[in-house]
Amino acid sequence: MMSTIPAPAPILPRDHERISVWLVVAVTLLALLAGWGVRTSVENRARAVEQAGVSAAVPADWIVQEGFDELRLVTWNSQLPEERYSVSVLASVGDLSDAAAERSAERAQLLGTYRLLDEGPVVIGDREGYRVSFAYVPTGRPGLPVVVQGADHYFEESGGITVVSMESPEDRFDHALPRFLRFLATVEVEQP
Repeated sequence: MMSTIPAPAPILPRDHERISVWLVVAVTLLALLAGWGVRTSVENRARAVEQAGVSAAVPADWIVQEGFDELRLVTWNSQLPEERYSVSVLASVGDLSDAAAERSAERAQLLGTYRLLDEGPVVIGDREGYRVSFAYVPTGRPGLPVVVQGADHYFEESGGITVVSMESPEDRFDHALPRFLRFLATVEVEQP
């Protein structure tokens, strides 16, 4: 007795449509994943800089400017100049909260729209410090007003207080914070 092997079922047009849909979904997901990877690698690129005794890894496409007096390093986003970081070294004026209060009072005198949002102790990595969050609206600029949100991080260093600051348009602050924290982790101040 001879057995017959059934012929494979013919592929129906409807099956071709399902296969095509799944292929399009898979290719789209791969393209999105590749795009995310490229974007992440570009955003995370950094270069080492050293200015006035301060070294740090700044985002690769940012502009770097040497500071003056207490302000040692300033860097800003070439695509969005309102997003910037700075490093200042203050003479020791007591504890960190005293230095923060003095600096906030000075900023409030310079910027009539300055508002203190939050302040308190903070631990970044293994460094204990003090954080001040603030916001202001820059005046005297053309165009619509932009709210700038910022954060100052104060750390005691031998012989002084290092202040690492970030400012960004308020609507981008949360998005910009992780990159700033990577920058902050690389900041080193040369001790005299």
